[in-house]
Amino acid sequence: MYIARWVNKDPRRLGAMLSKGFIYVTAEDLAQRLKTEVSADAEDHYIINDVVLMKISKEIYLPAQRAAHLRAVNTVDPRTAMKAARAYATESLNKDTGGEYATEAAANKVSVYTPGVEV
Repeated sequence: MYIARWVNKDPRRLGAMLSKGFIYVTAEDLAQRLKTEVSADAEDHYIINDVVLMKISKEIYLPAQRAAHLRAVNTVDPRTAMKAARAYATESLNKDTGGEYATEAAANKVSVYTPGVEV
């Protein structure tokens, strides 16, 4: 149910990760001994140099990873971004009009504007 990650313990980075849902890994969380030689500090946090072992729920982490991936793809390929935006706009219009938009679009009466990008 959780994914473990090493997080930089700089207060700015650590604060951001805590606010996103990361929590510290405890001894009870470990099913087996870590492969690296690490021991818990006084607060039972596993620290190596400048990173601390934390965990986050898959329900939070995986959608965030997907969103980051889509941002990266859309940055590199504007046509993909335009397709995604067009699909989102079409879906929203169809939902807001109770299906009337789909009927009008099928009759070629309306369409989502796509400026200068061949999709």
